[in-house]
Amino acid sequence: MKLIIGGPSGTGKSSIASKVAQKLNIKFIEGDSLHPKENIDKMENGIPLNDEDRLPWLEKLANEANKYENCVITCSMLKKSYRDLLREKIPNVELVVLSNDYEIVLRRLNARKNHFFNPTLLQSQYNTFELPINEPNTKVIYCAQPTFFTLAPYKHRKDQVRVPLTDRYAIQGYIAAGTYGKVYKAKNINGLYAIKKFKNDAKDSPPFYSGISQSAFREMSLCKELSHKNVTTLIEIILENKSIYMVFEFAEYDLLQIIHNHSHPEHQPIPKEMLRSTLFQILNGLQYLHQNWIIHRDLKPANIMVTNSGIVKIGDLGLARKFQDPIQSLYAGDKVVVTIWYRSPELLLGARHYTPAVDLWAVGCILGEMISLRPMFKGEEMKLESKKGMPFQENQLLKILEILGTPTLQQWPSLQNYPEFGHLKRWAFPNNLRVWYDNHASEQVNDEICYGLLDGLLGYDPQKRLSAANALNNEWFLGDIHENIFQNCTKKYPRRKIHKEDVDISGAKRKRI
Repeated sequence: MKLIIGGPSGTGKSSIASKVAQKLNIKFIEGDSLHPKENIDKMENGIPLNDEDRLPWLEKLANEANKYENCVITCSMLKKSYRDLLREKIPNVELVVLSNDYEIVLRRLNARKNHFFNPTLLQSQYNTFELPINEPNTKVIYCAQPTFFTLAPYKHRKDQVRVPLTDRYAIQGYIAAGTYGKVYKAKNINGLYAIKKFKNDAKDSPPFYSGISQSAFREMSLCKELSHKNVTTLIEIILENKSIYMVFEFAEYDLLQIIHNHSHPEHQPIPKEMLRSTLFQILNGLQYLHQNWIIHRDLKPANIMVTNSGIVKIGDLGLARKFQDPIQSLYAGDKVVVTIWYRSPELLLGARHYTPAVDLWAVGCILGEMISLRPMFKGEEMKLESKKGMPFQENQLLKILEILGTPTLQQWPSLQNYPEFGHLKRWAFPNNLRVWYDNHASEQVNDEICYGLLDGLLGYDPQKRLSAANALNNEWFLGDIHENIFQNCTKKYPRRKIHKEDVDISGAKRKRI
């Protein structure tokens, strides 16, 4: 990847580019350092550079960039002709052009020390600057940062006209809590909702504006773009008292609770039609996510919601990522993804690059759990004890090998490329999936078609593993599929537990509707 960050002097090119390079662990090239002495002397003396000054510099910069496979470069590239030259000389380069208000940039330059650029040249740069319009491989970012003194009155005015969250929603209790914060059940005259409140930076400390966490930003940006009957719907995002809330449609049940209800107090298999409908709807929602270049990365029964009308909803996109042309690799951003029992073999073997196939493995685990009413691969997770590297999850991999057997290079040709491949040489397990299936599948689902679907979802090689689209076309789904998973079901399921002792979502007392 080659990325050039440009824009007039003072827009923050070097600060942003150096941080991007550091984050991605790639080469950072400061374009200003490649200027010849003649150019530097002219700029120090307040003399604008012309095309004759800049073109040799751009050529030199392109030659330097082409020495590296991956790098981030700074270059003002004020004119379209300059950007065209760079796109021509540097194959597959991506350009980001920063823009900002003249007055803000001028204040920055006047405060800047130990730089040869004379602030009196800024006006000539803005006169020369040609903002990109529909240029290939080019993005424009307006990066003004209002000061506290201009931002505070605006926030004060907005807060005065905004109706408080607790006046719009009656909080009935909290549903779940995690590292992200808490999810509350809420009600208003239009219905029931789940409100996700992100945790403040420090407990018992006054909240303050410190930006939005990467995971929260991803979840909000993705959920705002999604609309599918089998994916949880985001109603709105609320910023209030320096806390962020995501308001979702409410689902009365989750799949984990339904599975537990069939296994306790006595073992009662999930009916075949309920199982088919549930799996079909999960795959339908997952196909939509994958068609929109989104990997969920945390599919498990607890994150599969079911509404009162029996509609399945994929929820909790906190770990979800776009996988089309990501700025950084999926591994670089999040080294631990997918709850351990549902984590695919390629992830357990240390994959640095992976595909939506990790979600299909998780769906296979969910199908196995719905059949057996217990997690299919229930390993013990080794916790991270140091920052030196991720521990090899040997116990979890062994749970998989005991059922599916030890994979071979014939089954999985790229197997030897994974960092933890060497561990597999210690084991030679036979494939016992058929034995496992015959021991756990009820008479309703103990057939070759369902077994074949499970086998396809749990394929070792990610490239051969069933996709969501292929799984939906499996003959197990031929015939009518109930839209309501509870259709013709006489069993009553308990609703999600609500902890009514905690209704204080934002410091307000409980309100009833």
